[in-house]
Formats: sequence, structure tokens, C-alpha cells
Amino acid sequence: MNHVISIVLWLYVRLALLYPRELREAFGDEFLAVFDLKLREAGSRGMLAVTAVVWAEFRNLPGIVVQTGWSTERIRPTWQQRAAIWAAMAPFLLSALLQAGKGLTVVGTHSSATG
Repeated sequence: MNHVISIVLWLYVRLALLYPRELREAFGDEFLAVFDLKLREAGSRGMLAVTAVVWAEFRNLPGIVVQTGWSTERIRPTWQQRAAIWAAMAPFLLSALLQAGKGLTVVGTHSSATG
């Protein structure tokens, strides 16, 4: 599980580069520390909990990046622009999560056969 968390944190740091420099400098360390804490707490509950944390954090990232980046220029992104950014990032995020989860087993599942 620590390997998965390390990969997700690496990805998060890279994606944080999409934020405007001023925002990263002011809050980047705090964002990373909070995300790291959430991931580690979720890691103790299993892969599904980690996936939920990653989804909750990454699902709004494209819109936040667009809003914060463009708000400094006084431009409001359209929903089509937000959707286009999310569509461009989604395959990369999904691929990274699938690669991170290779070889992991799901804990707590079982099948029972009734005789």
C-alpha cells in the first residue's frame, strides 16, 4: 500500500504544477501535507478508501486549476473548457491508478457457495 501512496503523491506533486505559481508558493506545502495525511489514513482502511480519497481530490482539479489560473487574468472558463481539461487528464490519471494497483489484492472480499 505504501508503494501506491508514493505513486499517488508523486502524481499529485506533478499535477500541482498546473496551479499558478503564487498559489503553489503560498499553499503548496500545506496542500501536500493534508493530502498525504488523508492518503495514509485511507491506506489503513484499504485500496477502496485510497481510491475514494484520490477521486475526491482529483475530480475537481481541472476546474480548480482553470479557475485559479484564469481568475488572475479575469477570465472565467466555460464548462466546455473545464470538461476538455478533465477529458485530457482523465486517461492519464486512470492509467496511473491502474498501474499503481497492479498486483494488489482486494482485502475483505469472499465468495460463498451454497450447497
